[in-house]
Amino acid sequence: MQDNIFIYTAKINFNISDIDFQEALNSLSKEEQNSIIKKRDYKSRCESLTSVLTIKKAIKDVLGVTGSCFQIKRTVMNRPYIEPNRKFNIDFNVSHSREWVVCAISSMCKIGIDIEEILPIDINIAKEFLSNEEWKFLIGCKEERVKLFYKFWTLKESFFKAVGIGINDLIKEVNFGRLDNKKNIFEKEINRDIWNFYNTTFNKNYALSLSINKPIKSIKFISYNEL
Repeated sequence: MQDNIFIYTAKINFNISDIDFQEALNSLSKEEQNSIIKKRDYKSRCESLTSVLTIKKAIKDVLGVTGSCFQIKRTVMNRPYIEPNRKFNIDFNVSHSREWVVCAISSMCKIGIDIEEILPIDINIAKEFLSNEEWKFLIGCKEERVKLFYKFWTLKESFFKAVGIGINDLIKEVNFGRLDNKKNIFEKEINRDIWNFYNTTFNKNYALSLSINKPIKSIKFISYNEL
C-alpha cells in the first residue's frame, strides 16, 4: 500500500431495478441509508449510492477490513471521511460526473480527485476562474482550448478537495501557469507546500485530475461494477 495510489472507477447504473437498489442500500448502515434516501431525486440517489459503495469497496480492499467496522461520513465542506477515523491511516476522496464515479485512496497523505465531462463552453467564461498566466496560456493555444480549460479546472478542484475547502475566491491564486502537455505527472509548490499532480483523459471525454501531498510513484486504476 505504501507509495501506491488506487483510483477506483464505477459506472453509475441509472436503470437499476427497485429490488436491486434496495438490496444494495440494505448493505449499508442506517445513517448511510438515510443520507442517500434524502437526496432530492432518483438520479442523485443512484449517484450517492454508487459513491458510497465505491468508497467502501476501496477501503475494504486496501485495509482488508469488513464494511461493518466503519461508516462513511462527511465534513461540513462535504469531504468524506471514515468513522472511527483514528483506526485507519488512510485518506480518500471521491468525485462524480454524469455516469462515472471515481474514488482515490492512499496512505499517509492528503489526496483529492476530480472528474468532469468535457462539454462545449463559452471559452471567455474561463477567464473568471483562471490566473492571468493560465488565461494567457489558454488563449495562446490554437487547438483544444476547451480540453485545456477542463484540465486547469479539475487540477484546481482536486487541490481544493485535498485540502478540504471548497472552490472560492482563492481559485485564481492557485496558478498552474503553462502546463506541459507531455507530462501528466508533475510537482508544484503551493502555499510553501510541495504538491504532486496527475492529469489524464478518462474514457475519451472526461478530464480527471489528482492532487496529493507526497511523490506519486504508482497509480493503479481499478474498475468496480457492483450495481
